[in-house]
Amino acid sequence: MIFSDYKKAVRRLEKTIQPLKKSYMDSTVQKNGKFFLERTQRLMAKLKNPEKNFNYIHVAGTAGKGSTATMIYEVLHAARYNVGLHTSPHVSTTLERMQVRGKLINPQSFIWAVNKVLPLVERLKHNDPWRPSYSEIAFAVALIAFKKEHCQWLVIETSCGGRYDLTNIIPAPLICILTNVSLDHTEVLGKTVTAIAWHKAGIIKKNSVIFSAETKPSVRKIFNKEAKKFHQKIHYAQPAKNFTLIMPGAHQQNNAALAEAAAKHLKIKPAMIKKGLQKARLPARIEILQKKPLIILDGAHDLAKILALTKTLKQFKPWGKFYLIFAAKKGKKVTELLAPLAKLVDTAYLTSFQLPGFGSIPSSQVGRVLHKINPAIKIILEPVATKALSACLKNCRQKNADKNPLILITGSLYLCGKLRQSFILEQGIVEKRNCFPV
Repeated sequence: MIFSDYKKAVRRLEKTIQPLKKSYMDSTVQKNGKFFLERTQRLMAKLKNPEKNFNYIHVAGTAGKGSTATMIYEVLHAARYNVGLHTSPHVSTTLERMQVRGKLINPQSFIWAVNKVLPLVERLKHNDPWRPSYSEIAFAVALIAFKKEHCQWLVIETSCGGRYDLTNIIPAPLICILTNVSLDHTEVLGKTVTAIAWHKAGIIKKNSVIFSAETKPSVRKIFNKEAKKFHQKIHYAQPAKNFTLIMPGAHQQNNAALAEAAAKHLKIKPAMIKKGLQKARLPARIEILQKKPLIILDGAHDLAKILALTKTLKQFKPWGKFYLIFAAKKGKKVTELLAPLAKLVDTAYLTSFQLPGFGSIPSSQVGRVLHKINPAIKIILEPVATKALSACLKNCRQKNADKNPLILITGSLYLCGKLRQSFILEQGIVEKRNCFPV
């Protein structure tokens, strides 16, 4: 019954999604990005400002912000802080966006919050520019739900950028975290790393303590300039030791160093930092779904994430045949995503996905790009993602098949969410309030 009611609330929330002719904020972000903040602020005001009266830790960056936010949250939870976590997008279910005290938020609290927020939104016409977007509404739902759960601390991951991001309506956070910056969402944030860094730096506020793992001098210059406006200095953190983590990859060590730095500032005991870091994990971050055959799920969708993925995959060697199941959201630079993978792949199943408001690049178009990069790869076009997975598994199970194949599902968190359901049911996640219920 709870799951049924939860799904009704999710469907009602998803009805607010509008098909996008352009990427979110694309038309005005450079001219009047404050409009999106004002629109979110207007929604919050109608809801009696649920963003107020929390202690905030705000996390922005291109790569690692979700992982870093989750690590900080788990450390605070281990230290018995009354803490909530907001991340986006979700992989398997909307409830993932809201975690409280070590679990996904109570579905009843989510339903209650949806019923509080949506009546205000539904009064506005769909073509009204002041009608909030799905992401703005979902963030308001999260804040209302966190209020109902009596959270005192919130760790908030930005959605897109930072300066004009919908989460940037929160009061000045106690701690700002800036992870590494690379090229992503360039149609919104700018074509250069420094332009993107300017957006990320926009979360810096007066009296906030700032930590960053960024190493590029050009980006540090942007960050330092923004911090100087508020008479602040940025504390740059790099790993001084190897952390024991569930999530694999050298890049996660940088994220853990940031989380540790923030925790030390809060005077959290080393044992609690260690405990929290060891527990932190997220779906579709080099997630092993199955061992025989080895199936790895990773939502890498920009060059920096793909490079981190391919570097981390080396620890799974030796493997026999390498199978790729791939789809990418429209607008992504598919050539740069595929080039590092093409050196590894024997057979590629190119597929697609369609969600309310947007979809993927046609598999035929991706196929032409991949063939040009490496003509030796066997390319199979299967637009239905679940059929692509079934065909790949069937291929691996044939009598003459390789004994140690590796199947990688990547290119988009949305593709990962679609195929993760073949292994981990959404109902189990919701009812157990755990992204990893098995």
